This record gives sequence, structure tokens and C-alpha cells, in this order.
Amino acid sequence: MTVIAPSPDELPTHHTFSLIALVCVASIFFLGTPGFVVLMATQWSLTESQLGLIAAADSVGNAVGSLLMTFVLFRYNPRALVLIALLGFIAANALSAFRLDDTTMLLVRLASGVFSGVIAGLAIRRLSEGKDADRNLTWMVISQTLAIAVLLTFVLPWVGELGQATAAFIMVALQGVICLLVRTLFPAVHLQAETELSNTSAPRTASAYLALLSIFLLYVTVGVVWTFVGFMGHEAGFKDAFVETLLGGANLLSIAAISIVPWMIQRDRLFSTGIVALTLCTLAALGLSLPPQAWTYAVSTVVFICAWGTSITLLLALLPSYDKAGRMIMLAPGVLCMGSALGSFLGGQLMEMQSPAWAFRIAAICCAIAGVIVLGLGATRKR
Repeated sequence: MTVIAPSPDELPTHHTFSLIALVCVASIFFLGTPGFVVLMATQWSLTESQLGLIAAADSVGNAVGSLLMTFVLFRYNPRALVLIALLGFIAANALSAFRLDDTTMLLVRLASGVFSGVIAGLAIRRLSEGKDADRNLTWMVISQTLAIAVLLTFVLPWVGELGQATAAFIMVALQGVICLLVRTLFPAVHLQAETELSNTSAPRTASAYLALLSIFLLYVTVGVVWTFVGFMGHEAGFKDAFVETLLGGANLLSIAAISIVPWMIQRDRLFSTGIVALTLCTLAALGLSLPPQAWTYAVSTVVFICAWGTSITLLLALLPSYDKAGRMIMLAPGVLCMGSALGSFLGGQLMEMQSPAWAFRIAAICCAIAGVIVLGLGATRKR
């Protein structure tokens, strides 16, 4: 007989916070990408193209891991999966602390991403079940945003002074070790029974895929901006303290923006707020394409980070309404990681072959298309 795990509504509150903590640790490289990029560039003298490929490899791995979680691994014991994924995550990040050749580094970051994707896919699936899905997902994004602020403002600068990129990756591996304690909070039973996607009505399935497409396009933009915003500030000659404080402070402001999402959802303003947020993301990306001046760089960065956090929270909140089975929400980490990987790769290539301005312009176009899709979803819903 198959034993089914209870929904998160039946679990203690500390289990929910543990799931959120796991998501934050699993995505720590992505969350701290600007800081990691600067540390790797400084210690190992990597080019924009090399940095973009490393960020892309991690994102591709995350996508593969979450897809495996969605279509294959969901049948297996969650506690055992978390243990295996955490051990792989620890090993991959410990290896990343060394100056490896380009191919080996890409393979190691790819492997780290796969294990991260499994952890995040499992945790997000659990968070999205039950009546508190909107609240749980909002708290997840807020926690990730707070983690970004702490990482970029305090942790990575301090760790970087101790041992640059080497110390940073060792820190990530140690956090994985700590999370081995958290895995005991996962039930040693199967997740809730699956509802076949074929039972979902075609229009709602189509809408869910369009929502996923908008997440993908948003994260192509994020892949460009988030991978290179810190690096571009460094290259423009801005002081490291200015860039680190700006990125950390922007993420703290973003928490206030994200916190209004449940209020907007309750008032049926999800689509209108999403369109505004994606429009602001587009304008901010265009602002970063301008010749770098301190004020344009600062304003564009703050607006982008605040609008990005709000946009992804709203888009994630859309998915459970289209798919009660929970399969689409498990696809979300993979989709956003594929978008981020493409953005990181294209951003690095465009910056070397054309100019940073072109990279940010392409990013803005992708975000604008995402806004048009959300506009269409909102119009369809009102019919």
C-alpha cells in the first residue's frame, strides 16, 4: 500500500519554514550570482563569456533537476531524495572551491544545479499544496529576497576578504551540511497522489503553459541583469562598497513590494499588478543599457530588483489556480532556471561580441513580451 504524506496544512509551522530554508540554500548560487561572479572574476581572472557559461551551467542543472523531480523522482521517498541531493550539492560546491579547468568547472556547476533543482522542486511542491499556497510562496520569495540582501551586503564581501571565491564555495558546502539536519523533517513517505494532467481542461492547461512561458521570458531578462549587474558596476569604476550596499538595499526594499502581493490577490488585482511590475522590469533593463552613471545605475537596479521580486511572486501565484495537481508548480523552478541560463549565456556573448547595452536591450524585449502574455491571460480570464 502506498502511504501518502499529509498536506502542508497538516504539518507544523516549523516544517514550512524548513522547506523555505531548503529552497534558499539550494538556490544560493543563483541568489548571490552578482557576488559570486565578482569573486570568481577577481580570483581567477575569468572573462564575461566564461562567467556567463558558469552561471548558465548552474541554471541548466537546476532546470534538469526540477524536471526530474516533476516527471520521475516524485514517486520516490522524499527524505531519501533530499539526503542524496544534499550530499551531491555539498560535494559539487566543495569541488567548485578549487580553480578547475573550464570544462570541469562547467560540469561541476551543472551537477550542483541538478541537485539544487531536486531539492527546490520537492520543497516548492510541498509549499504550493493546500489552502495556504499563496502565503507560503510569498514567504518563500520574501525569504529569498532577504537572503540576497544578506548575501550581497554582508556575507559574500566578508567571506570574499577571507578567501575570495574559494571561501565562498566552501561556505555554500557547509550550509549544505547544516541542511542535512533539516531533511529529517521530511516525511519518509510519498507525496500526495498525482492528478493526471489529462484530467485538466485544455484551456486551463494552455493558460498554465502561457504562465510558464512568461516566467521563462522574465528569467531570460533576470539571467542577463542579475548575472552582470554587479560586474558592470565594478567595470564602470563604482566602489565595491557602493555596489554591494546598493544590491543589498534594493533587495530589502523589494521585500516591501513583495509583501503587497497577497493583498493584491485578495482584491483580484493579480493581473494588473503583474503587468505594472513587468513593465517596470522592462524600463529598468533599458535604464541599465544607458552609459553607466551612478544615479541611472542605482535607480535602474533598485527598480528592477523590486519589480522582479513582485513579478515572480505573482506569476507563481497564478499556477496553482490553473493546475490543482501541482505538476505545473514543480515545473516552475526548471522553467525559470532555463530562462536564467539562456539569459546568462546570451548576456555574456553579447557583451563580448557587441556591447553591454545590447545585452540589456535584448533582456528588456524579453520582459516586455512576458508582460504582453500576462495581459492576454488577464483578458482571457475576464471573458
